[in-house]
Amino acid sequence: MFNFKTLKCHHCSAVIFNLPEALANKLEGHAFVCDCCNHTNFLSNLMFIKSAACHTTYLFDTL
Repeated sequence: MFNFKTLKCHHCSAVIFNLPEALANKLEGHAFVCDCCNHTNFLSNLMFIKSAACHTTYLFDTL
């Protein structure tokens, strides 16, 4: 079985993705833009943290 990890926007709590932990670990260090509020979320240790100015990644471009 897979252990899924659901990550929500740091700003508005909208779900950005729900993926198996193994795949989510591969996205470590990427920044994601929330579709709802356009907030940039930085992925660190399977959690989104508030990010400074950095390059952003749209989820579908990385899979």
